[in-house]
Amino acid sequence: MSSLFDDAKELKVDQVAPGEQQKQSISEDEFNKFIKQLADAYGIPNHYALVGFTLLCLKGACNASAPDTMTVTIVDPDGNQVDVAKFELVYACRSATGHTFIRRMAEYAAIHIGEYAELNGLAGDLANKLNKMAIAKGEGPLTPKEKSWASSFSQTIPNLEEKAVAQAKLDAKSGFDDQVKEANKNYDAKKAELKKDYEDRLTQAEKTI
Repeated sequence: MSSLFDDAKELKVDQVAPGEQQKQSISEDEFNKFIKQLADAYGIPNHYALVGFTLLCLKGACNASAPDTMTVTIVDPDGNQVDVAKFELVYACRSATGHTFIRRMAEYAAIHIGEYAELNGLAGDLANKLNKMAIAKGEGPLTPKEKSWASSFSQTIPNLEEKAVAQAKLDAKSGFDDQVKEANKNYDAKKAELKKDYEDRLTQAEKTI
């Protein structure tokens, strides 16, 4: 048996199952298709569908034990109540990727989900369990921030909160860089305008001499 395992180890995954490693992650295009499919299923805007998906993830929908009938109720722009169900997440995931692993979708959006939960004072599905464990160990209760990031789908993502901070800094820097570029562009345009105005006045002055 050991030789069988040794022989198997000699085979690289990209040799016997090309692209299988890449399938473990979700692309931005796949995630966008997933959200659009979910939005179309309920006739709601994409960002409303994203909120429904987020709330289901925080509720524990990514767990295999969670029933397909698990729902969250959101209110659409027209004031209508919409029950977003786990089974629609699964269908949308299959439509966008060919598989039904909605946990991968949640892992892709983990930073957004944690930030949304923190912003709205929500808790992940592991918050109560981890809070009780912390108190039992004498570490005190979890902070509201810790509860917001305590979701089962994100526990295998190392340094998730640190990644969120790093992403926020990157976004802020990107925004600052864009402002600098815009300012430079405006400056160059203004400089060109002043130069042209100067040349026009100089030409006009020469004509009057």
